[in-house]
Amino acid sequence: MLQEPLYPYGPAVASAVLKSRPSDFEVSEELGFGPAGEGEHLFLWIEKSGLSTQELIGCIARDYSLDPKLIGYSGLKDKHALTRQWLSLHLPGINPASGPIEGSGYRVLKQVRHTRKLRPGTHGVIWHTRTGLDARYSAIFVGGHQR
Repeated sequence: MLQEPLYPYGPAVASAVLKSRPSDFEVSEELGFGPAGEGEHLFLWIEKSGLSTQELIGCIARDYSLDPKLIGYSGLKDKHALTRQWLSLHLPGINPASGPIEGSGYRVLKQVRHTRKLRPGTHGVIWHTRTGLDARYSAIFVGGHQR
C-alpha cells in the first residue's frame, strides 16, 4: 500500500518533466588527440539515440560483420539522449563504404583511420547541452505548466 508523501511545507505547487525526449539532452565526446589518418583501426564518429554504448557496439558489430571484441570505445554514453561518440573498428586492410552510413538508432558522421584501438577513458572532453529545455523553462516560468 502506497502512502501519500509527507510535505513539511505543504503540497507541491508545481511539477515538471525534464528530459522527456532524447533530443532534450545532447552529449558530444571529443578525443584528446587527432586520429593519424592511417592505420589498422577505423574510427567512426557516430550520432545515436535510444541506444546504450553496448547496444551500439552490438549494432555496429552486426552491420560490419565484426566480433564485438574488435570494437573499441572511449566512454559509455547515455541511452536516453542524443549522443555523439567515437568507436574504433579493427579493420586492417579493409575499406568499408565511405559516406554516411545509417543503422537502427545511429548514423556514422565521419570515418578516419588510426594506429591504435580506442580504450575507455581516452577521450578528452565531453560536452553536455540541454537543447530546447531553456525555452520550455522560460515558458513555464512565464505562463505556467501546460501539457
